[in-house]
Amino acid sequence: MGMDSLRASFRSLLVVVAVVGVVLIGLAFARVAVTAYDLQRQKQALEADMDLLRAENAALRARLAEIQTDQGIERLARSELGWTRPNETAVIIVGRTTPTATAASSDHPGPLLEPSLPRPSAPGTGLAGASS
Repeated sequence: MGMDSLRASFRSLLVVVAVVGVVLIGLAFARVAVTAYDLQRQKQALEADMDLLRAENAALRARLAEIQTDQGIERLARSELGWTRPNETAVIIVGRTTPTATAASSDHPGPLLEPSLPRPSAPGTGLAGASS
Protein backbone atom coordinates (compact mmCIF):
# COMPACT_ATOMS: atom_id res chain seq x y z
CA MET A 1 0.00 0.00 0.00
CA GLY A 2 3.02 2.25 0.15
CA MET A 3 3.08 2.55 -3.62
CA ASP A 4 -0.62 3.43 -3.81
CA SER A 5 -0.25 6.11 -1.20
CA LEU A 6 2.75 7.51 -3.07
CA ARG A 7 0.72 7.61 -6.29
CA ALA A 8 -2.18 9.30 -4.49
CA SER A 9 0.17 11.90 -3.03
CA PHE A 10 1.69 12.47 -6.47
CA ARG A 11 -1.77 12.88 -8.01
CA SER A 12 -2.79 15.29 -5.27
CA LEU A 13 0.37 17.27 -5.80
CA LEU A 14 -0.21 17.25 -9.56
CA VAL A 15 -3.79 18.51 -9.08
CA VAL A 16 -2.61 21.29 -6.74
CA VAL A 17 0.09 22.34 -9.21
CA ALA A 18 -2.45 22.29 -12.07
CA VAL A 19 -4.96 24.37 -10.09
CA VAL A 20 -2.27 26.87 -9.08
CA GLY A 21 -1.12 27.05 -12.72
CA VAL A 22 -4.66 27.66 -13.97
CA VAL A 23 -5.19 30.38 -11.34
CA LEU A 24 -1.91 32.08 -12.27
CA ILE A 25 -2.74 31.94 -15.97
CA GLY A 26 -6.22 33.31 -15.22
CA LEU A 27 -4.73 36.17 -13.20
CA ALA A 28 -2.32 36.97 -16.03
CA PHE A 29 -5.19 37.09 -18.54
CA ALA A 30 -7.29 39.19 -16.17
CA ARG A 31 -4.42 41.62 -15.82
CA VAL A 32 -4.08 41.84 -19.60
CA ALA A 33 -7.85 42.35 -19.94
CA VAL A 34 -7.86 45.17 -17.35
CA THR A 35 -4.91 46.84 -19.09
CA ALA A 36 -6.65 46.54 -22.46
CA TYR A 37 -9.83 48.05 -20.97
CA ASP A 38 -7.87 50.97 -19.47
CA LEU A 39 -6.09 51.56 -22.77
CA GLN A 40 -9.42 51.54 -24.62
CA ARG A 41 -10.84 54.14 -22.22
CA GLN A 42 -7.74 56.30 -22.63
CA LYS A 43 -8.01 55.98 -26.40
CA GLN A 44 -11.65 57.11 -26.33
CA ALA A 45 -10.80 60.06 -24.08
CA LEU A 46 -7.93 61.10 -26.36
CA GLU A 47 -10.15 60.80 -29.44
CA ALA A 48 -12.74 63.02 -27.76
CA ASP A 49 -10.00 65.53 -26.90
CA MET A 50 -8.79 65.43 -30.52
CA ASP A 51 -12.33 66.10 -31.77
CA LEU A 52 -12.60 69.12 -29.47
CA LEU A 53 -9.18 70.39 -30.55
CA ARG A 54 -10.05 69.92 -34.22
CA ALA A 55 -13.25 71.92 -33.73
CA GLU A 56 -11.35 74.64 -31.87
CA ASN A 57 -8.70 74.68 -34.62
CA ALA A 58 -11.39 75.04 -37.29
CA ALA A 59 -13.01 77.90 -35.35
CA LEU A 60 -9.64 79.63 -34.97
CA ARG A 61 -8.89 79.21 -38.68
CA ALA A 62 -12.31 80.69 -39.53
CA ARG A 63 -11.67 83.60 -37.14
CA LEU A 64 -8.23 84.15 -38.68
CA ALA A 65 -9.67 84.14 -42.21
CA GLU A 66 -12.36 86.60 -41.07
CA ILE A 67 -9.95 89.06 -39.46
CA GLN A 68 -7.64 88.96 -42.46
CA THR A 69 -10.29 90.74 -44.55
CA ASP A 70 -10.62 94.53 -44.66
CA GLN A 71 -13.95 94.37 -42.85
CA GLY A 72 -12.50 92.03 -40.23
CA ILE A 73 -9.52 94.27 -39.61
CA GLU A 74 -11.80 97.28 -39.26
CA ARG A 75 -14.16 95.46 -36.91
CA LEU A 76 -11.22 94.32 -34.78
CA ALA A 77 -9.66 97.79 -34.74
CA ARG A 78 -12.98 99.33 -33.69
CA SER A 79 -13.95 96.77 -31.06
CA GLU A 80 -10.58 95.88 -29.55
CA LEU A 81 -8.57 99.06 -30.03
CA GLY A 82 -11.28 101.72 -30.09
CA TRP A 83 -10.10 103.14 -33.42
CA THR A 84 -12.34 105.36 -35.54
CA ARG A 85 -12.39 106.68 -39.08
CA PRO A 86 -11.30 110.27 -39.64
CA ASN A 87 -14.08 112.72 -38.65
CA GLU A 88 -15.79 110.14 -36.42
CA THR A 89 -16.15 110.55 -32.70
CA ALA A 90 -15.57 107.65 -30.37
CA VAL A 91 -18.25 107.23 -27.75
CA ILE A 92 -17.29 105.30 -24.66
CA ILE A 93 -20.19 104.00 -22.60
CA VAL A 94 -19.46 103.90 -18.88
CA GLY A 95 -19.56 100.36 -17.54
CA ARG A 96 -18.53 98.72 -20.80
CA THR A 97 -15.17 97.05 -21.05
CA THR A 98 -14.51 97.89 -24.72
CA PRO A 99 -14.81 101.26 -26.44
CA THR A 100 -17.55 101.67 -29.01
CA ALA A 101 -17.21 103.96 -32.00
CA THR A 102 -20.06 105.56 -33.91
CA ALA A 103 -19.89 104.84 -37.62
CA ALA A 104 -21.93 105.71 -40.66
CA SER A 105 -21.28 102.29 -42.19
CA SER A 106 -18.49 99.75 -41.78
CA ASP A 107 -19.46 97.78 -44.92
CA HIS A 108 -17.77 100.11 -47.39
CA PRO A 109 -14.04 100.53 -47.86
CA GLY A 110 -12.74 103.91 -46.89
CA PRO A 111 -9.75 105.67 -45.41
CA LEU A 112 -7.64 103.91 -42.85
CA LEU A 113 -8.76 103.92 -39.26
CA GLU A 114 -6.94 106.04 -36.76
CA PRO A 115 -6.70 105.81 -32.98
CA SER A 116 -9.47 107.67 -31.19
CA LEU A 117 -7.27 109.87 -29.06
CA PRO A 118 -8.53 113.04 -27.42
CA ARG A 119 -7.87 116.05 -29.62
CA PRO A 120 -6.06 118.99 -28.08
CA SER A 121 -8.14 122.04 -27.18
CA ALA A 122 -8.16 124.87 -29.64
CA PRO A 123 -6.41 127.89 -28.15
CA GLY A 124 -8.75 130.07 -26.17
CA THR A 125 -11.89 127.91 -26.67
CA GLY A 126 -11.46 125.06 -24.20
CA LEU A 127 -13.21 122.80 -26.71
CA ALA A 128 -11.52 119.64 -27.86
CA GLY A 129 -11.21 119.36 -31.60
CA ALA A 130 -12.37 122.91 -32.33
CA SER A 131 -10.51 124.50 -35.16
CA SER A 132 -9.71 128.18 -35.66
